Amino acid sequence: MELDQNEVMEKFFQFIKTECSQDLGKLIITGKKSLIIDFTKFDAFEPDIAQALIDNPSKYLDIFEDALVQFEEGLREKVFVRFINLPINYYIKIRDIRSKHLGKFLYTEGIVRQASAVRPTCTLIIYKCSNCEQKISVIQDVTEIKQPDRCPNCGARRFDIIKNKLVDTQRLVLEESSESLEGGQPMRLNIILKNDLVEPQMVKKTNPGSKVKIIGVVNEYAKNMPGTSTKSVIYDIMLEANNIESIEKEYEEIDVTQEDIEQIELLSKDPDIYNKLIRSVSPSIKGRSQIKEALALQMFGGVRKERTDGTKGRGDIHILLIGDPGTGKSQLVKSMSTVAPKARFVSGKGATGAGLTATVVKDEILRGWALEAGALVLANKGILCIDEIDKMSQEDRSAMHEAMEQQTVSISKANVQAVLNCQTSILAAANPKLGRFDGFKPLPEQIDMPITLLSRFDLIFPFRDMPDKESDKSLAEFILKSHQNMENYSAEIPAELLRKYVSYARQNVSPKLSDEAIEEIQNFFVNLRNKEVVSTSGPRPVPLTPRQLEALVRISEASAKVRLSKQVTLFDAKKAINLMKLYLSQLGMDPETQELDIDRVMSGTTSSQRSRIYEVMEIIKRLEKSFGKDIPLEEIMNEVRNKGIDELKAEEIIEKMIRTGELFKPRHGVIRRINK
Repeated sequence: MELDQNEVMEKFFQFIKTECSQDLGKLIITGKKSLIIDFTKFDAFEPDIAQALIDNPSKYLDIFEDALVQFEEGLREKVFVRFINLPINYYIKIRDIRSKHLGKFLYTEGIVRQASAVRPTCTLIIYKCSNCEQKISVIQDVTEIKQPDRCPNCGARRFDIIKNKLVDTQRLVLEESSESLEGGQPMRLNIILKNDLVEPQMVKKTNPGSKVKIIGVVNEYAKNMPGTSTKSVIYDIMLEANNIESIEKEYEEIDVTQEDIEQIELLSKDPDIYNKLIRSVSPSIKGRSQIKEALALQMFGGVRKERTDGTKGRGDIHILLIGDPGTGKSQLVKSMSTVAPKARFVSGKGATGAGLTATVVKDEILRGWALEAGALVLANKGILCIDEIDKMSQEDRSAMHEAMEQQTVSISKANVQAVLNCQTSILAAANPKLGRFDGFKPLPEQIDMPITLLSRFDLIFPFRDMPDKESDKSLAEFILKSHQNMENYSAEIPAELLRKYVSYARQNVSPKLSDEAIEEIQNFFVNLRNKEVVSTSGPRPVPLTPRQLEALVRISEASAKVRLSKQVTLFDAKKAINLMKLYLSQLGMDPETQELDIDRVMSGTTSSQRSRIYEVMEIIKRLEKSFGKDIPLEEIMNEVRNKGIDELKAEEIIEKMIRTGELFKPRHGVIRRINK
């Protein structure tokens, strides 16, 4: 039924005066350009007009805006009418939008994957006939300029442009969020924002990685055939936004009922809760209980600190699993991507620096540049699981440095400059360089990763595959029985409840360190760094640094979150210390001195190795006075023997220094030092 336009205008303005008079008054005073209307109130006031709006939004939105200008004397210019709170039956998933929705009013949700630069776009052109000077107004679409076929007055086909109307426009690409996926590739939808929806304060809501709800009108636009200007019979769908709302990017999208809260609080008081969490992380993998506990704590995370001087301390925990093939690393990483409330999974071979952080791409519609978010940004306030991180190129891995510590991603390419939030925990798995783990070589020598990236991981766990009759028998029995009856190896806490548990803890619990916890962590840090060492010659080993101290705090806070405790207790501090000891004892032990030395992990060179390097360099410098720049290798080895240094280790040091560019061989049997 066609409604009378004048009647619609009067009824709409009557609704505004009844329900939105205060909002209209504020709008007139502040000079804002949009009036926000609650659709549920409008539907209750005028159900027929509300239904007409759903069926023909373009027409009725224009009528509403004309009504405001006509009846409200205080308005000096056009005001845009924008709606919120559409009923749930008007929510359509991105993958479910079809041709029947064209021209309809609806809303959808997703993550902003791309955001173009804001550019002026022509929406209306007024033409003048070259023959009779008749004026003709033509409304423009997004992709191409339209002009009249012929003059309605004289039939001529030549026109001159006398005036056009430009509005600020931005294009977004909205992608289905990971939690709403039903398998397969996430679908995308083009979004067009205009007028005050692209003002600076609104653009902050639509940064790539943001989760948004968009209300708008579904339109189609014709695509060109590849490589030609000919229009294709295949059309693409575009949503012209009427309003846009931010949805929290954290864990709020998970619906936690009062019944769930009661169940979560009951679980948190269970004295066996930590063991239940361990048995809920990859129950199909035997053992690895301490590593599973660390992964469970990673989901809960620490507390992000924003200090008064503007600096920020991350609360996210980064974990690296490294070791032999077939030990379950990849399975652990994959299972975490399915259990964690918000997670993304990527594989090293299929991941690039741009795909992880962000990149700038060509905008197909607005003909400019668009910013596209990568996996780290899309997993903001969640977990990014990276398998085979050692297979990534060095350039791609270097893109992660800023994201892991500063938790931002900075882009400055083409004409796009942006800083994106990236509060993401990273769980990565890697294989040793030569295929199998060697416990007697420093970690950096066995994995092709830069030390600067390696040092950003809070915990690093090795997986070793050591043949042992009893453990092999137990492992084989476990695997074979799991094939026989899979139900015996299900998670103790169901995945859905675990997701809600983590979500509730992260939203509602921000524990603070107690005096007892501070004292325990401080004593561990101070005593370990200053304990007596076996050998006092050469530089002292550094068992751990302030970076590990901060990791201890984050792990302690995560442990407190498991119990929904507002305070980090002595129990939590000891749990964090035990995990740190496991990490250091397996990877930070100097095999020569049997002392903990964090430099073995962070730099690949222990203090005892550094001491020998200094001694070898001193020998070379001293021999330069006798032999000049070119020193016979045999003379160096004679001095090495006199000093009591192992010859094989001295040769290894010289070879390493040649590789690093400190020494070189001008000819066989001769060494020369490079003066820097």
